[in-house]
Amino acid sequence: MLAVLIAMLLAVPLETDERAAAERASRLLADTFSYDIGSIEPVRVEAARWDDASLGCPEGDREYDQKPTEGYRVLLRAGRRIHVVHVAGERALECRPRLPERVPPRPADPGATGEVPERFVQTVVADLIEHQGISGDDVEVVVSEARLWPDGGLGCPEPGRLYMQVQVRGYRVLLRAGDETFDYRLDGRGNFKLCDTGLNDTGDLLPAR
Repeated sequence: MLAVLIAMLLAVPLETDERAAAERASRLLADTFSYDIGSIEPVRVEAARWDDASLGCPEGDREYDQKPTEGYRVLLRAGRRIHVVHVAGERALECRPRLPERVPPRPADPGATGEVPERFVQTVVADLIEHQGISGDDVEVVVSEARLWPDGGLGCPEPGRLYMQVQVRGYRVLLRAGDETFDYRLDGRGNFKLCDTGLNDTGDLLPAR
């Protein structure tokens, strides 16, 4: 009986307004990306309040009505991709995390070779949002650089695991959310891992624990 009760509690349906927001967000993604709407899964729906009518997703130099707007932040999964959609009334906007115009490689680091494709940055930001339970508005891209990793461990080997001993072209993306910094390592195809290396307050890497 206890197991049944727990299952029922975990399966509590969304409230009417939350369900409507999730449906509106799903329709937006289906129309924008030609997804089968049945393949879109709402992951989380949370109430939100934005400072203006941009819904927290301002477009360039566009001006917005400067009045607080209430709505919902909806996190959805479509296949292996995560989307964040902000919904207020009849409006729904896919809200991609704000990225810097350009984060240059650190000049003192000979391993840096260029910039990270935006789609790869979006992928790791979405992973952080999904697994850390934070808002996309709180995520800051600190470092975004191409790397030449010494082997298949992407500079972040797991103890006891063997890797191909060949250099791997890839990327490193450092994200900050609040007081925490998250170090993502990627290969050239965008496959990624979150590297638990330990960072000091300046963001410089310390020896792995």
